[in-house]
Amino acid sequence: MFLRNSLAVLAGLLAAGGAFADKAQQDGGKGQAPQAPTTRVVMVKECVPETYQCKVVTYKHEWVDEDVRVCRMVKVPETRTRTVVHHEWVTEMKPVTKKHWEWACVEETKTVYRKVTTCKPVTTFVTKVEDRGYWSCKEVPTLHSRLKMAVGHLCASKCSTYESFEGKGGKGEPVVSKCEPCIETRMVRCWHPCKVTVQCPVTVMKKVTECVPETVTCMKKKLVCRETVCHKPVKVCKPVCSTETYTVCVCKPEWTTETRKVCRKVPVESVETRTRYVARCVAKEVPIETCDTCDACLTGKLKDWMGRARGILSHKKACDCE
Repeated sequence: MFLRNSLAVLAGLLAAGGAFADKAQQDGGKGQAPQAPTTRVVMVKECVPETYQCKVVTYKHEWVDEDVRVCRMVKVPETRTRTVVHHEWVTEMKPVTKKHWEWACVEETKTVYRKVTTCKPVTTFVTKVEDRGYWSCKEVPTLHSRLKMAVGHLCASKCSTYESFEGKGGKGEPVVSKCEPCIETRMVRCWHPCKVTVQCPVTVMKKVTECVPETVTCMKKKLVCRETVCHKPVKVCKPVCSTETYTVCVCKPEWTTETRKVCRKVPVESVETRTRYVARCVAKEVPIETCDTCDACLTGKLKDWMGRARGILSHKKACDCE
């Protein structure tokens, strides 16, 4: 709010100034102040040429004869002696032991085993199974009772009639007999086994063959190795030392004096006149620039101030938004 008021006051002052200038032009210069000077004195730096003399040293090339000591490598023959070892093949007689095999009868003592057979009692144990059981009486059903159980009752009636031929004349007479009650069971003798394993000693005479050692001396034909010594020519490589002389070219330094042309730099002094520019302050009279107040100038300034005010306002609005 304060900034807007300030801009409004500034715009009013500019408008009043413009009006005052227009009125002064209409009056034709009456009532104006005295005019200012049109020129002024200003100190200005300028480069002024100046001449001076200086000594200049230049170098010239001169060729001069000079004695130079030069080293050269020269090959000089030199005689040397060395020991040389070379190998030679020499024939020598060396004793050589040879082995050869031949058959010969040799007395030899050896141990022979002779077989001798003798009868000796040999006791062995034999495993036997003995039945140490016992007898007992047992009641068993008879055959009749078994059949009765299987088939049924065999007797149709308690009495049966049959003819007997035991009477006089051998005639048969009917005899009526009554059936006795059937015997259902009978007593039977039974054996109850009880098997036991028993070790029984058994002595048997057996033939035993034994080998008896005997020492026997006998003659035996055998291959015998015998050695004989004989001399045999053998080639042997032996080192032989000898001394030999040989010549070698040895490089040795040799110093000589030679005259050579050498280029040297010789200083030469000379005086030269040169020009240089020196900065100096010079007083000059310069006209003063006058600025005529006009509507266009005032309008441009007003526009400039208004543009600046708009920029400030827009910047403030952006800050308030943030």
